Parts: sequence; C-alpha cells; structure tokens
Amino acid sequence: MSSSGLLIPEIKNGSVSVNRPKFSPCATWNANATTFANSTTIGTNPGVVFVDRNNTIYITDRTSYRVQVWQNGQNNVTRTVSSGLNDPLGLFVLNNGDIYVDNGNVYNQINKWIMNSTNSTVVTYLSGGHCYGLFIDINQTLYCSLKINQVLKISLNSTGNMTQLAAGNSTPGNTTYLLNWPRGIFVDTNLDLYVADGGNNRIQKFSYGQLSGITIAGSGTTGTFDLNGPSDVVLDADGYLFIVDQNTNRVIGSGPYGYRCLVGCSQQIGSTSSQLNQPYSMSFDSQGNIYVTDKNNARVQMFNLATNPNSCNILSTQTPLLTSNNPSSSSILTSSKSSLLPSITSSLTISSTQLSSTTTTTTSTATSPTQTTSSWNQIMSNTTRFSALIVVTTAPPPTIRATTTLGPTRAPTRGTTAIPVTPARLIFLPNDPSRPVADIAAALGITADQLVTCFDGVIPATNGSIPAPAQLFTSKAKLFSCLQALKSTITIVELDKVMLTYRLK
Repeated sequence: MSSSGLLIPEIKNGSVSVNRPKFSPCATWNANATTFANSTTIGTNPGVVFVDRNNTIYITDRTSYRVQVWQNGQNNVTRTVSSGLNDPLGLFVLNNGDIYVDNGNVYNQINKWIMNSTNSTVVTYLSGGHCYGLFIDINQTLYCSLKINQVLKISLNSTGNMTQLAAGNSTPGNTTYLLNWPRGIFVDTNLDLYVADGGNNRIQKFSYGQLSGITIAGSGTTGTFDLNGPSDVVLDADGYLFIVDQNTNRVIGSGPYGYRCLVGCSQQIGSTSSQLNQPYSMSFDSQGNIYVTDKNNARVQMFNLATNPNSCNILSTQTPLLTSNNPSSSSILTSSKSSLLPSITSSLTISSTQLSSTTTTTTSTATSPTQTTSSWNQIMSNTTRFSALIVVTTAPPPTIRATTTLGPTRAPTRGTTAIPVTPARLIFLPNDPSRPVADIAAALGITADQLVTCFDGVIPATNGSIPAPAQLFTSKAKLFSCLQALKSTITIVELDKVMLTYRLK
C-alpha cells in the first residue's frame, strides 16, 4: 500500500500492462496540469503516450521519428528508440519491456524493440497506413486501428502472421458494422474491443468474436455526453470509460454517477495549465494520475488525482494484475458499465418540531453523506460544472423517515414526525428561495409535499459558493433518486430543464 492509499501490485510478465486503477466514486483530478514533456524532447507533433506498470513513460515523437522513454518516471529521457521509424503513431508496451510501434506511414508495418535493443524486428505488414491505436490483450493478440476504417488483429503466439478482421471494413460508415476514422482502442479482460470511432463521434463496443458493434457513448446514445472527434478510450478497473474528446479539447469519464468532464472542461482552446488544444491520447500511471498528449501545444500534460483516497469512504486502488492464464482472475474487472450503472440509493432522515396547520414556517434538518455549500441556483447557473454530470440510476424507493402533509396536520405514522406544508404559505423552497414550489412540482408532475421532502434531503444553501464536484454529484444523485422513486418517468433531462426554467432572476 502506497502513502496515497493506492495498492501497488506485483508486476508479472505476460500480463496486461496497462494501468487500470480502481477509483473512488468521488475521484477528481486537479484542473491545472503540470507539463511532463514539451517540444524539446517530444517534438512539435506528439502522438501516443503510454505509461506501464512501473511508471515508465513512452511517447511517440512524430517530428523526429522516434519513441522517447522515461524509465520509472524519471525527469530525464533514459532511452530513445528510433532506428527505421517514419512518423510513428500507435504504441504499446508489454510488462517484459517489449515495445510495439506503428511504422505504417511509409513502411506499412509494426515494429518491435526488445529490452535494451537498438534494432527492431518486423511483427507484421499491414496495408492501410498508420496504426492510430495499438493494443495487446491478455491472450497476446495485437490489435491495430487503421486509417482505412478497420481494426485488424494478429496473434503474437502464431508463426503464420495471419491477420483477422476485428471491426469495420474499408468502407467508412455509421452502421453497427462500419467505422469512420477509428483511432484509440482498448481490449478488456473479456476480450471485448472498444473503439474511439472519431468520424462518427461515438465509442463502439465489439463483443468478443462479433463484427457488429454497439454504441456505448456519444452519437446515438442517451445518458452520455455528445462527442466530437473522440481520439482515445481507456477503461478503469471497474470498466468505466475515460474518453479523450479531441475536438472539444477535454477528457470525459464515466462512473457510478454517470458521465462528467474531468479536465479541459472549459472546452476552450488554449495553452494554459487548465487548457488543451487537440488532445490525442491518454494513459493512467499506477497512482491514477492522467497523462494526456496535448497535440497542438506540443506537450504531454499530467493531471494529478486530487481526491483524498478516503473520500466517499472508498479507497482509490490500483487494479490487481491479471494473467493471460486466467482472464477472469479479478472480480472487479468487468466489461464496461457505461450501459448499466450501479444503483444510487437514497435515505433521507428529516427531523422537525411538530407544527400546527397555522404555522407559517417549518424548520427541518437533513443528514446526507456529503454537505455542500451552495443552493441549486448557484449549481445550475454554473453551466460548465452542471453540464459535466448526467445521472443514470436504477435506485430503489428512498426510505422517508418523516411524513409531510398538506393542510392540517395528520396523525404521524409509527416512528415518524408530521411536518405540515401548505403551498399557499410555503411559496419557495426553504433552502433555495429563488425557486417556487408549486410551479416546479406541477412541471414535474408531483405534489409540493413530495418536492419539499426530496429537496430538503439534498443540500441547504449557505454562503453561495460553488460546491466541489464530489458534493455536486452526491446532491444531484440524491435528489434525482428520490424524485424518480416517487415518479419513475422523471428523467434527468426533464429535471434539468425544469430547474433551469424556474431559476428566478
């Protein structure tokens, strides 16, 4: 166990070499990055960044036709691989140190360098130009996403060098069988293939042995982000997606609370520490930090994992290493959960002094896992933060431990306290005086009583500051879960629209 609360597993050769940390649901990354490498070492056109289990960092330098290596995260380049390369792009490294590099621009081949070797061997010849993405799965099968709208694969255990079609064909298109400018690829331990289908603005998943894919993020899906030229896709230990969305200059991630923007969330092109300009690829190190090739800024940026490892009472941990002999040796490594997110449960505890029907105010407190410092008004007015969350939930009905009534107080049920609520008197939400109770309740198709109960269990406003992302996620998840338990047809889009409509000036 490291000092940051991350489990660092034993490294074994022949296993999946990519870092797949297990993140806390409230994990966040520093918005301001540090520059790991710039044009001095990686040229003016960096390609792919790859960080192995030892935190050795590899970057393809398309300007000088080479791969630069920083051993074990050292500050200075410790090795340069360059012999016979021409505009290398795709890159993958095994745990034994073998480096696989795209060399398709001129030579239509993939090359391999073994540890400490200065000369390469040809792995295979592929007609079709660049391998935009390379990946080697747990069975030692090499995948290449080609410029000609295909993903091909070849077994490294075979002597025949026979390639097979994994996805797409030579025709660009947007059907389930076609791709348009496939780039970054990822293969999970179920041997399912994920493709950043850049020209179709989507992420496609191809189950093992299937040539028909399903769209799990982007164009044609609900409950995810709109994508614009996605160039890379990576999975964490729980199968959640992390996407480099090149044309919006940001990195998007999914998790238990849905999809959200992680870095570059202003979507503005720039060269400050919080901005990106045509990012291309990403990789996690063993600590969960994100490395991104910031193409048009000629640099690689590192965004540190910012969350306290004990946030949400769930540790962020490094994925246990899997071996090719046991593809399912870890129960926490599964196929992507982008289409089925975990349930978000809600339990509201409301305590109040019993009041008569003539009472003009109510006093209530709520306990929740995380207390925020902003009203819904401030949250909603901050469009960058708010649009970074879409909640998908299959939560069971919340446990309401208080009963609210309309008009005269009715006898409380066992173990509850009655709280009278009169819409004519309670005109605005108690913890958000800019929003009218009756209008919002009517728009959502619930009663004022129900709205106050659910909203009171969220977060009261205090000093008007914007909450931390983790607090925002918890608040919105709690409100939506409560409302949907009362009326299952309420959608997150509908909730967003109504709350924006009744944000009074």
